[in-house]
Amino acid sequence: MLPEFFEIIPKNQMIMLMKQVYNNPDLEFKMDKPKDITYGEPKKIEEKYYSEITYSYDIKMKFNSIEESEDEEQNGLTRNLMKLQLEKTFGSGNVKFNEETEFYEIHSVKNAFGISENGMSDWKFVVVEPKQKFILEKILPKELTEKI
Repeated sequence: MLPEFFEIIPKNQMIMLMKQVYNNPDLEFKMDKPKDITYGEPKKIEEKYYSEITYSYDIKMKFNSIEESEDEEQNGLTRNLMKLQLEKTFGSGNVKFNEETEFYEIHSVKNAFGISENGMSDWKFVVVEPKQKFILEKILPKELTEKI
């Protein structure tokens, strides 16, 4: 993580948010290691080197707080609404509901930037989230954020 990121969102707040997600009893959350990683050629902009990165990973999520109903049609509607909400975030076709395990299986493709002072070592990474463009504009050169 970039040190500049913690100037915008303090590290202790980030840790607290992560703990809330991972320790939430209403949510079971499993995430695979990143795969299909591609790196762009490092490009010098101002005083740092930047490399575009694309990767994917699979997530399994189960919402324990969703009450099951006696009405199977209502349960199906609730699952479909949750699936649509997840597809809004992860893209259509990237979310499946596993009836047997009751987990939503999600395939996520992400973009990121690797950032290094010398272009060879000590790379720091920042994930590109279009909804967080206002934060990225404070830590990345305009040349990179214009593409988001």
